[in-house]
Amino acid sequence: MNRETFLDLIPAYALGALDTEEREAFETLLANDAEAQKMLAEYQALTDSLILITPAQTAPSHLKDDLRKRLAAQRKTETPPAPIKTIPMSESSLPEPKPVRRNRALGGLLALAAMLVVVFGVAWFLSRNQQALSPQELYASLSAQEGAVSVALVPDPAQEQISGTLIAAPDGSQAVIQVSNLPVLPADQTFQLWLINNQSSIQSGGLFQATQAEETTYIVVPLETSLQNYQAFAVSIEPAGGSPFDDQPTTTPIFAVPVNT
Repeated sequence: MNRETFLDLIPAYALGALDTEEREAFETLLANDAEAQKMLAEYQALTDSLILITPAQTAPSHLKDDLRKRLAAQRKTETPPAPIKTIPMSESSLPEPKPVRRNRALGGLLALAAMLVVVFGVAWFLSRNQQALSPQELYASLSAQEGAVSVALVPDPAQEQISGTLIAAPDGSQAVIQVSNLPVLPADQTFQLWLINNQSSIQSGGLFQATQAEETTYIVVPLETSLQNYQAFAVSIEPAGGSPFDDQPTTTPIFAVPVNT
């Protein structure tokens, strides 16, 4: 094995793409070549970095086998388990390289690039897909996820006709409230959502309207942190521009959703 062929095999070795005979021959030369060892460390660092730079995304149940975990598992199983031992051997005693080695080294780099494209491509697709969903579609999507959180809303006694459910992603990253039988409001009033966190701090979640009685309304909860960090959500009837206060409603909420009380 000449040195050029030996160096060409470094990417394939880093990905575990060599057969037993090739790997043993490669390791024999690697043990006495400081430059090749440095190059190998750089390729291995590149493969490891794929695991770290992939942004986390909430995947639907059929994609629950996270690609980053597969890559990490592959990296662990394909790395030689024992340190390389120095075994004196002349180059003439090494097996001749197979003619496809150069292609395999190139193939190793292409496989590495393909993994990166797939990981980021899936993350981008999921992100764009979720952003494009309407509140009703997002509610249905979350409902279909295995382990989704479901909490029934509690109406004020004066609004006992109101009913509905909050559905949240299993990791608490997204939530939508489905509510029926909201009262019809005059033009100078609106509904306002309120978020109460575990420190009892209250903040507005935005304004919304229900155009007619009996209509089902879907309210996307603007979570700034995981669902587990909130006590409850509530909706009040406010003036058209919303409550004049940033941290409290002006009327008794018409319903609440106790998520962690």
